[in-house]
Amino acid sequence: MTTDGKGLAESSWRPACWVASWAPGSFEVAPDADGAPADMAAANGCRAVFEGVLFERDELRDALGGEALESHGNAELLLQAYLRWGADAFERISGLFAAVVSDGRSGELLVARDPLGSYPLFYAETPARLELSISIEALLQRPEVPNTINRLALADHLSHRWPDVNETYFEAIRRVPAGTILRRSSSGETELQRYWDPNPPGRRIEWTTRSQLGRFDELLERAVRRRVQPGRAGIFLSGGLDSVTVAALATDVSRALGNPPPHALSLVFEHESANEEHLQRRVGTALSLPNTVTRMSEALRGAGLLRSALEVCAERPAPLLSLWEPAYEQLTREARRHGCRAILTGSGGDEWLEFNPVYSADLIRGGQARLLFQVWRMMHRSYRLSRKTAARHVLWTYGLRPIVRRIALNALERMAPSCRVAHDRRRIEAHTPGWVLPDPELRRNLLDRHQRLRRREPSGTHYVREMRRALDSPIVATEQEEMFERGRRLGIPVLHPFLDADLAAFLYTTPPQLLMLGGRTKGLIRTYLARRFPQLGFERQRKLNANEFFSETLIEEGREIWEELGGARALSALDVVDPVAVDATMQQLFTGARPREASRIWYVLSLETWVRARMGSLDALFARPESDSLA
Repeated sequence: MTTDGKGLAESSWRPACWVASWAPGSFEVAPDADGAPADMAAANGCRAVFEGVLFERDELRDALGGEALESHGNAELLLQAYLRWGADAFERISGLFAAVVSDGRSGELLVARDPLGSYPLFYAETPARLELSISIEALLQRPEVPNTINRLALADHLSHRWPDVNETYFEAIRRVPAGTILRRSSSGETELQRYWDPNPPGRRIEWTTRSQLGRFDELLERAVRRRVQPGRAGIFLSGGLDSVTVAALATDVSRALGNPPPHALSLVFEHESANEEHLQRRVGTALSLPNTVTRMSEALRGAGLLRSALEVCAERPAPLLSLWEPAYEQLTREARRHGCRAILTGSGGDEWLEFNPVYSADLIRGGQARLLFQVWRMMHRSYRLSRKTAARHVLWTYGLRPIVRRIALNALERMAPSCRVAHDRRRIEAHTPGWVLPDPELRRNLLDRHQRLRRREPSGTHYVREMRRALDSPIVATEQEEMFERGRRLGIPVLHPFLDADLAAFLYTTPPQLLMLGGRTKGLIRTYLARRFPQLGFERQRKLNANEFFSETLIEEGREIWEELGGARALSALDVVDPVAVDATMQQLFTGARPREASRIWYVLSLETWVRARMGSLDALFARPESDSLA
């Protein structure tokens, strides 16, 4: 189902998982498995398909001709924009979308995903055609698309690496990155071109000044307004700075639109290191919001967290990243029961409101001791870090070490390029566990793959280089797709105001000194929250994390599940792991002797479960009861 700005308010949101098939001189669009058609338009030898929502439709209509386009749908507006501006149309439309334009005049195909990837978009090249969809599952249903699992992607996942933003866990299926146009020529040449870029390469950054910071409030309010549709909004209210800010603004926007107040949905982590229940309830009360506060054990209805997460993992088109997904599935069901038409989150706040601490390296190189001291103080005051640990991070981890490494690698690149290649291969080899890819040929393929994927380092300071890398983060792309898939399956969109293109572009060019106003992280919203909730101490709040809870859960629940699975049989059948060596590693992790590596338990169990589901060998251990399905 596609929307025109009103569609998000419908009682059950379900984007259509159509498949578009393109070849030179041919363009066909098949409805999804349930028969839902795509939003399509045709004119002047061109055809367009659009899935998603457009913001500021009136402004776009005015730019295109006004009244004549009053009744046009999203695909028609996209097509008219393309006929007027060509590929530049994607820079001029604003929204959350996956879009396809087939130009019969030039024989070209253009495929685009919204700037920050709120909508997924995938493609597969077959001998005769290019197949496109927002759904991996829909592509796999095409007989021409092989379902071969990407073993090297699994190996990198087990090594805590995601090197290629374009790849998925299936060899034949690729991802269109966020903010990017895939252009396919009539001769079959494919080009990926970023159309949304807060600061294109080669252009000097025009940093935001203190006098321009007032725009932040305007942009954030507009980002929330764009996502609050007629009807009640749900808010995933964690108690952290980001979600509380979204909740407060959504309350104001809903009131101005005449909507019911948002319904707060809070998940309580029953571990002292991550429990924010007191704050979640106080924020809900201060905003006069109806608030559903659900403890983790209640959300899971007595089932173990790890087992529940593996059940969900088995059903998804990609292995889960988040262990908390089953609990948030239950909160999403609660939102539906309370009549919410969309759920807003604080996702994206960590990426755009904070700055990368590698800024310390630039300060050391510039001899800016005063600012370096401010970064140290900010880290100590904002995170649960001792003074000594914060100093080590600022001076070494994010300071001198990146400087030394960059100098050494640049020198190696200039004087002995072959040695640089050898160094990179040794580094990948060293960071790949010995139990991963026991077959020597597959292991060589992994090293060759990383060599092929090695991109030219962006220019600029350490901080600017890290920002450039963050624009194409495979982890962020996968997280967005994971949340989209949850909403698609449960019939309610999950939306993220901090992942708004205009707001993100502003924050991208806001210098670190302004992002840490007040001497703490996320200074831009702390001031607002301190005014809005003067009794709750947001100006002093330190960031909580659930790492301890995460590790304890994996260690406590993992051993029993590992024994029930009988080891990594599916992964070893694919030669992704050595079954004996991985079992020895898992047994050691279950003792709790290496708590910092406990995440490997999740990686192994989730990939093993997912691969078994793909291979059709999953046993009844992970069958979801019918009572858990959404009516």
